[in-house]
Amino acid sequence: MNRCAWWVVGSVALGLAFGAAPAAAACNAPVLTCLIGEAMAGAEALEDTGARDEVFFEIVTTLAGQGERQDALDLAARIENPATLAEAQSEVAKAEARLGHFDTATAIAFAILDSRNESVRIVAIEVIATEQARLGLVDPAFETVIGIDNPYRRSEAEARIAKAVAMTGDMDAAFRATARIATSYWFSTGQPQFKIASGLVSRSTEFDDYWFFQALVELAELQARNGDVIAALMTARSIPDFVARSRALSGIAVAQADSGDIDGAMETARRIESAYGDLDAMIAIAGARARAGDTLGALTLARSIWSGYGADAGFVPVAVEQVRSGDLAGGLTSLSHVGSQQSRSRALAEMALVLGQGGRIEDALGVIDRIVEARDRELALQALASDLARSGRGAEAVDIAKGLEDEGLAAQILIEVAVQIAAAGDLTAALTVGRSIADPMSRAIALAEIARVIP
Repeated sequence: MNRCAWWVVGSVALGLAFGAAPAAAACNAPVLTCLIGEAMAGAEALEDTGARDEVFFEIVTTLAGQGERQDALDLAARIENPATLAEAQSEVAKAEARLGHFDTATAIAFAILDSRNESVRIVAIEVIATEQARLGLVDPAFETVIGIDNPYRRSEAEARIAKAVAMTGDMDAAFRATARIATSYWFSTGQPQFKIASGLVSRSTEFDDYWFFQALVELAELQARNGDVIAALMTARSIPDFVARSRALSGIAVAQADSGDIDGAMETARRIESAYGDLDAMIAIAGARARAGDTLGALTLARSIWSGYGADAGFVPVAVEQVRSGDLAGGLTSLSHVGSQQSRSRALAEMALVLGQGGRIEDALGVIDRIVEARDRELALQALASDLARSGRGAEAVDIAKGLEDEGLAAQILIEVAVQIAAAGDLTAALTVGRSIADPMSRAIALAEIARVIP
């Protein structure tokens, strides 16, 4: 069946699953304008200010991504909750940065009032700086982050600049950017107008040293993932701090294991100096062995990790790979060795995705039912439905939502499914799903998010 025919069938299936979508008011404007208008009408009809704020936030994000900066800011001004307002303004600043409008992005970001530890103001500044770095504007990027008054977070942002440069492929420039992380801040000249004093006379070099080292760790791992293991090892050996050096070597070994180079990963892991610093590497190697078909060797290594480190996480990738190979019973048996709820939840969620990708939906749902924590179970269901919708199996994703007693969770899943279907190009089917959501707030959010992803 060709692609076009498949989508026609998919649209019909979704329509049958939910019945006809609620009729929208006639709209002769462009589709994007109509959807935003429909979402706005839904928001205006909400009596609860918190719910209305949430819909306004989603519409602001959509408008900002389309370059409608002033409309986005005007709507953000109607948000009553200060935290939601700050988050909306941050989204506008980040969208402006992604569009290359750095002056307006910076002005919006620095106007955000947010003193929380996880400040969205700082996040926006980081995004602006990394977008500048991605375009080769490294000096402006470092000037942008001077406006972050928390020394630790500022150094972290500088490390993100270095990584953004590395992602462009210019490793020499990335290392030059990394070297700047430890540069003096308070006594530099030509400071931009946005510099904000934190009250410190001087700052601990630990802030700079940590992120300087961490930037090198991430560059080494990136080199390894790009296939240049020799350069990665040279970068790792150049790190003077043995703990950070061990992290770098571990990241390189994990990258080698992920690429199937088991012997190379083992050799790199042997170079790790810090106690238990090779744990992540050994777990990755166990998974690589299982992927290569050596289940017995993988399980043997997982048992060695358990006896030597007291960590049961080595069984997690082995169990997932057993399920991928078709051995669900064996995977669940391996998982029985895992006592950590967090590790079990992660493994079961990954196993469910593998089963879903293979068309075994009932088995996938059965695996998710084994997850003890309710929130982890919800996240696993959302991930499964999203993955199905993204792969063109929206009707199956809708069925998952229909089978849930929790209407709030069902609405969250349907929003995600509708967005994935829209992103795949079937607006009609996406709107059928989005408009079928019973909760008015969730329905309006779905429309705003669909508008964000339509071609």
